[in-house]
Amino acid sequence: MFQLNVLTLKELHDIQSKHKNPVKAAEQLLNIVIKQSSNAYSSFLEALKLTGQQDLYEVIVTGSCKGTN
Repeated sequence: MFQLNVLTLKELHDIQSKHKNPVKAAEQLLNIVIKQSSNAYSSFLEALKLTGQQDLYEVIVTGSCKGTN
């Protein structure tokens, strides 16, 4: 997200400082993304795909998991 210019260096460091609590780090990242433009949200979705988190991307975009009826 930093490479995509969605996060500032300070925000990146703040999130990285929570490496022992990934839930808090994810929560902080999502709070940052939702406060920004739709471009930030699109960048977040693109970052999910680029980092091999296609399943999570699919859940967010379609609202359902693969193999779920």
